[in-house]
Parts: sequence; C-alpha cells; structure tokens
Amino acid sequence: MKTILVTGAAGFIGRSLLKQLVEDNYKVIALDNFRFSNQSQISQHPNIEWVVGATRDWNLVSDLVARADGIVRGLLDFAKPEA
Repeated sequence: MKTILVTGAAGFIGRSLLKQLVEDNYKVIALDNFRFSNQSQISQHPNIEWVVGATRDWNLVSDLVARADGIVRGLLDFAKPEA
C-alpha cells in the first residue's frame, strides 16, 4: 500500500483529498496545524495517521517526506507580514 503525505489535511480541500485517497486504498499521513480548522472535523480511519504540525517545521516535514511515496500539498503555512 502506497503512502501519501497531505499537507493542510484538515481543511475543506484536504478532507476531500483524504476521503478519496482512502477510498483508492492509500495510506495517508495527514499533516495540519489546525490553525484554520477544527480537530473535531477530522476523519478517523485506520489508514489515516494525523500529525499536528506546520510545514515550516523542516525537521518534521523531512521525516514525513522520507516515509511517503508521494506528496499532495493542500496548503502551506504562511507568515503574516509585519504591519
């Protein structure tokens, strides 16, 4: 079974991607920092591994990428510019 890393996995698009990937028999590493979403909205499934973190965390992302066969970028973290 192939493993796909999905960033921004708890958002609207990310949740739709997770559903489709699981239906297509993929294992999913779902990365989200829940900054713009709610943990109560996430899907629990044996083929989904939820990781709370940010794409700006290079060490975390490097570890997750090493475990994945592919990556779908649902969202990247961004910093709010200084006013």
